[in-house]
Amino acid sequence: MSYKPLYFWIAAGLLLFICLFYSPFKQKVEQEHAIKLTSLLDTEPNRLYFLDSKFHLDLSGIKRLRLEVNLTEVDITQVHDLIIENFTQPLQVATTLHWQQGGKTLHKTINNNHTSITPLNLDQPTDDAINSGIEVMYLLVEVNPELGTSVGDVADYSFTNMYLGNQQAFKHQINTVAQWFSFQPLKFASINSYTSLDQSNSNSLILRLGCWLLLSGLLFLLIKPARTHVLIVFFLAWVIALLPYAYNHSKQHQQLINSIDPDTVLINQIDQQAWTVANTIESTLPLLNHDLSQQKLILVGDHDFYRLRIYKHLLKYNTALINIHAIAPENLTANNTFLLTGSLLSICQESNSFASLFDIKYVAYLDPTLCIINHHD
Repeated sequence: MSYKPLYFWIAAGLLLFICLFYSPFKQKVEQEHAIKLTSLLDTEPNRLYFLDSKFHLDLSGIKRLRLEVNLTEVDITQVHDLIIENFTQPLQVATTLHWQQGGKTLHKTINNNHTSITPLNLDQPTDDAINSGIEVMYLLVEVNPELGTSVGDVADYSFTNMYLGNQQAFKHQINTVAQWFSFQPLKFASINSYTSLDQSNSNSLILRLGCWLLLSGLLFLLIKPARTHVLIVFFLAWVIALLPYAYNHSKQHQQLINSIDPDTVLINQIDQQAWTVANTIESTLPLLNHDLSQQKLILVGDHDFYRLRIYKHLLKYNTALINIHAIAPENLTANNTFLLTGSLLSICQESNSFASLFDIKYVAYLDPTLCIINHHD
């Protein structure tokens, strides 16, 4: 009986454990270097509050929230990580840390883990200047609108502590493994496709598995077991690399489930809002006393998901979706009815840069979600 396979797998297993969990020595955190951020955050009134031993962010009714970090008289030259404890972030929300350093604006996506540890890779100072030349630092919390989750319908966003510090050496690799499994939400680039966010967290896993494969190959040449063992090594490496992807894919699937209402033909909550606006337009058009067969409906704005869905719901009419910068004065005729939504509603309410193009005296309908303009004689 040959013991070569046994020796090979004992050695390969030890090498796998070392490759995955070994971390170079990292200086143990010094408590005086940890900088508690909860007392340094500044944002809109009543958005950040403390309740039941946790800090909460109120994201109702908004798409993004900026939390400024007051760096006055704070030395961050000895810290390397942003650490958030007991972190609860809804699947449709993403948080990024932004800072300005050396004339560049940098950002890092915050890992969505229960204990979130995000390496900042701050440039080290060339002198004793405070903050390594960092002038501005802020957290940007954004609701992902492409998935259709209505602002004002965001689950709890909370944490117990947030600080700048250093990972303790004995916890460093455990936290690295947690980062491999951190959630990377889907972010749709258009109505028909999507891209995923930064996947750099898995880079260290691929590098470590590559080292294991190389060492296992050398071990195979040394011990010389059956060739099938090499195939098993490659298969195990593939399975290990697949685990974070499979976990993240399951969370992305849950993200889609939370965003799409299965009880309606509409895609999601933003599509529901678009359908409501389209119904308002349909019920208002007869009140304009125009021959609808001669009317062209011009939905003004960018080709974003919301306006594209309104456009789709109005396809029974002669409808176009045009950017406001493409509208010329000769388009302002009685046969063209302009539909304005979102941020463009201000055109119907006050003077602005487009006052010379649209005259508010021709506003035929106005509510908090829709403005209809028709330049009738």
